[in-house]
Amino acid sequence: MVFENIGEFSKAHQSYTKSLEIYRGSLFENHPTLAYAYNRVGELHESMEEPEKALEYYDKGLKIQEKCLSFSHPNLATTIYNMGSIKTTEGECQKALDLHNRGLKIREKSFLANHPDIARSYHAMASVQEKMGEHSKALSCAEQAIQISENSLGDEHPHVQLYRNTLNRL
Repeated sequence: MVFENIGEFSKAHQSYTKSLEIYRGSLFENHPTLAYAYNRVGELHESMEEPEKALEYYDKGLKIQEKCLSFSHPNLATTIYNMGSIKTTEGECQKALDLHNRGLKIREKSFLANHPDIARSYHAMASVQEKMGEHSKALSCAEQAIQISENSLGDEHPHVQLYRNTLNRL
């Protein structure tokens, strides 16, 4: 993680690959730690602007999570959110919206109503709906993201400012 944070993606990739090898050799194939490792590699590939590789690793992690975690586990929602973000970037808006909606439903089961991750899901959905030209739906999601994040993070938090900027753009 340190290598990734300082932009040393090659070293980070070597480290994550080594971790995956160790986990594959020492854990059951459906162990949640293995899913976490796949997702970290996916995040790294996303940081390296390699969306197809990122999706490949997210998908591997998701398949394990679906077998070993409850359907309301927040880690499952995070993986789905990450996949939705890539689909948004790739312009696959309906697929992105479906993924973000699925992740939102999980987060709503996992967290209290004012959790920042729920706001994050609403914001992602607003962005996708904006790209799809569904401005009234985007506006509604953006407003929900702001309301939730103001309650949980406070008016001055950077996420609240980001969500307000999205609302103003709509």
